Amino acid sequence: MRLNRDIRYQISALLAAGHQQKVIAKLIGISEGGLSKEISRNGGRKKYDPDKADKRAVKLQHKAHIHYEYSDEVWAETEALIKEDLSPEQVVGRRGLEGKKTPSVPTIYRHIKGRDEFKPHLRHGDKKYRERGPAKDGRGSITGQVPIDLRPAIVDEKSRFGDFEIDLINGALHKGNLLTANDRMSMLCILEPLPTKDATALADTLIAAFSPYKRLLHTVTSDNGKEFADHVRIAQKLDVGYYFAHPYHSWERGANENMNGLIRQYLPKGTSFEDLTRDEVKWIEWKLNNRPRKRLGFLTPLEYISRQVKQIYLAT
Repeated sequence: MRLNRDIRYQISALLAAGHQQKVIAKLIGISEGGLSKEISRNGGRKKYDPDKADKRAVKLQHKAHIHYEYSDEVWAETEALIKEDLSPEQVVGRRGLEGKKTPSVPTIYRHIKGRDEFKPHLRHGDKKYRERGPAKDGRGSITGQVPIDLRPAIVDEKSRFGDFEIDLINGALHKGNLLTANDRMSMLCILEPLPTKDATALADTLIAAFSPYKRLLHTVTSDNGKEFADHVRIAQKLDVGYYFAHPYHSWERGANENMNGLIRQYLPKGTSFEDLTRDEVKWIEWKLNNRPRKRLGFLTPLEYISRQVKQIYLAT
């Protein structure tokens, strides 16, 4: 896999927490050899700097890049996909899946750089990394928590449907919230608006949203926010195992964190959710469930699930 800035920060956090390299490699999905090279060429375990590492990688990538000429037709098709909210990497992967010639990811970024018509369709802006820690988090503890350490190992394999991660995104000035859930195997997402962070209301909404999938559910994993305090009722009503990630270990819900980042493309930070309608939320859900994903071979979550169901049907 190709490392990016977010993954390098994840490596840095895991190193700081004292994890062994083989554990880190497994968590982020990279070979131990590849991880060892990444760390050793960027200061070693004690001095690994994710910012410097990423800048160095980008510099080497640009230096090694070979420029090719592409037709106006190729560029028109590429630009059309960007305007459908696909990232340059997804454009390259999707067109490659279809056997079509396409520019590289850096070439696409250079092509659209500074062009205002593409800015609303790109996920990332020039954002500075914000440190997180106990001093910046005033949330209390929840009784009866079952730690992620006790979650069945099969969940990490991402080999079955029904292992969900959940989170809550807050609107600006705490006006409105968005409940987000994603299946670890298929990357299918479920989004629901919430007017408050009340734990009872959240549990009611989650139980209703998950009810159509109840027979297929296995586990739910969340962070330690007080909004998830009604977890026992959620577990009982949905007949699932409910687990909590460790505090400040966002990588333990990495797929959910990534999905929240995708949602921010449509609802940027600073946006109030006070007047956000359920129809608008479900439109975003539809967009994400029809977005090609690299881990799925650039199939969409809905396409991936469809193929899985077809394989099960043929096998029987």
